[in-house]
Amino acid sequence: MTQHVRSLRQSSPRSSALQIELVSLKSHVSERDTQIDSLRETVLNLTHENELLRRRIYGNKTERSGTSEMQLTLGSLLDSEKQLQKQLDEALSKLADETRDETQPSDKPKTKPKGRRDLSLSNLPRVLVEILDEELEKTAKRIGFDDSC
Repeated sequence: MTQHVRSLRQSSPRSSALQIELVSLKSHVSERDTQIDSLRETVLNLTHENELLRRRIYGNKTERSGTSEMQLTLGSLLDSEKQLQKQLDEALSKLADETRDETQPSDKPKTKPKGRRDLSLSNLPRVLVEILDEELEKTAKRIGFDDSC
C-alpha cells in the first residue's frame, strides 16, 4: 500500500502538468478555430468582390452576346477564324441566291389576298338556313331575301 501512495504522490505533479498543458492546447485550438472562421469569411467577401470586379470589366453575362472572356483577352488572335467565317457566310449566301433564282423565276412577291374568300368556288357543302319571325310573317309581306355565300 505504501508503494501505491508513493506512486500517487509522484503522479500528482505529473497530472497537474498534463492538465495545464491540456488547458493551453484547448485555448490554442479555440484561437485557431476563430482564426479559421475569420479567414473563411474573408475569402467569401473577396470572392464576392472579385465577381463584382469581373462584371465591371467584362459586363454582365446577359450583355455578352456569344463572346467568352477568353475571346476578349485574345483579341486579334482569332482573326483567321473570323476570316474563315466570312468566307463561309459568303459561300452560303451565294448558294442561297442560286437556289432562290432556280425556284422563283419572278422577283415579284405574291401579294396577300384582301377581303373575304369566295366560298361559292369551294367544295364545301351548302346548308340553307331560314330565320323567320312569326309575328312579322302575319303582318308584313316578304319582298325578297339575302343569300350570303
